[in-house]
Amino acid sequence: MKANSVLPIAFRPRHGQPSLLRIKEMRIVLLRHGAHEIANRQGLSAAEFGTWIDAFNQAGIRSRSIPTRSTANLAVSCQTKVCSNLRRSIDSMKRLCPQGDFTVYGLLREFELPHGNWKWLQLGAFTWCVIFRLLWFLGYSYGAESVSQAKCRARHATRLLTDEAVENQSVLFVGHYFINRQIAQNLIHSGWVGPAKPKRGHWEISIYKKRACTRSA
Repeated sequence: MKANSVLPIAFRPRHGQPSLLRIKEMRIVLLRHGAHEIANRQGLSAAEFGTWIDAFNQAGIRSRSIPTRSTANLAVSCQTKVCSNLRRSIDSMKRLCPQGDFTVYGLLREFELPHGNWKWLQLGAFTWCVIFRLLWFLGYSYGAESVSQAKCRARHATRLLTDEAVENQSVLFVGHYFINRQIAQNLIHSGWVGPAKPKRGHWEISIYKKRACTRSA
């Protein structure tokens, strides 16, 4: 962070000596992970799709999926770095900050995707992703958390990122499409300034800022 991100302002209380009011600009950076390496398998039943989801959550990112230099520089500049416990998030963090320390939280994983237990219809994995995500938003959650549970988890995730920003001034989260969107909405409702919808592309970043005042003698 630049030295001028904390601005001192003189403040004189009604009684006693003047104190110093410091305005600190906090920053939360939401970034979507790099492109995953898992293939779009064809001919999967709804039951087999559940196994594919497990494989997807254990898959890393493509060797040719590389962040831009400006993205990497911004990531390195953040004082605190966190990611989810899914491998595509961890691998992306390592590619962004190969020499940096970061913390892994299961709380920050992507919203879970349900599957079915029937075998009579076979489709491609990515087609099932769209179908089951739509069904999930409509209330179907076989084998996964519900929408309300996911939103509750996202509120706790937002609090985690906010607390890190308050303590360390800037935090990077290498996240996922749906949880990033929910966290962004939560931040906007809490007075943070940034895009209402975070960028959806791999390695794309969205920045949220908020000013806080602290008083010192």
